[in-house]
Parts: sequence; structure tokens; C-alpha cells
Amino acid sequence: MDNGVPIWVWHYFSLDHARATSSLSRTCGELETLAPSSGEEDTAPIGTRSDHRSYATSSVLASGAFIEACGNEFILTASRDDLAHVEGAEARTGVQLDERQRITAAGGDLSKESRTLER
Repeated sequence: MDNGVPIWVWHYFSLDHARATSSLSRTCGELETLAPSSGEEDTAPIGTRSDHRSYATSSVLASGAFIEACGNEFILTASRDDLAHVEGAEARTGVQLDERQRITAAGGDLSKESRTLER
């Protein structure tokens, strides 16, 4: 079926990862307020410690995903003319065409026009 029309969807997941990190770390901080100070009796609800550990771990992992997504999005945006090199883009971003080409070359396979599942 080669007579279909391809549709490209572009979504910056780094923003989602940043929001997740913020939400998870905020909840982690709220659980820390339930933890007893040294010498106090532990009155935190059962499961609070494991919940705290889960939120803390997830926050760290989402932070790493945010950093990875930022790098990937930077390279992929530079490689796509329709995203990075529209009229006036160089003036807005300060990234010239030759710089975009060097960024794309440094990205290697990441900047190829293939779908992720096909790679």
C-alpha cells in the first residue's frame, strides 16, 4: 500500500519528562514531611517509605529521560528543514544552516529519516 499519505507527528517529549520529574519530586517532598525526625516515633502511614522510594527513583529516572530527550530533540530538530529551517528561523535561533548540518552529522543514525521502529 504505497499510495497512502504519510503523516508525521512531532512531539517534544522532553517537556513531558520535565513535568513528570517536577510532579514526582514534589510528591516525594510531601512524603518526606510525613517521615519522623530522629528520635520520634514513626507515625507515617504504612507504605509511605516504599512510596517515597518509588517517587524518588522515578524522579531521578524521569530526569535522565529529560536530558536524553533534550539531546535527541536538538539533533532531530536540526536535521529537519521543516522544523528548523523555515523562513526566519536562523534569525530567531541563531543557528545557521552550516551549523545545523554539523549538528546533524554528529547525530549519526539518529537524524536519519527512518521511523524508530524500522531502525
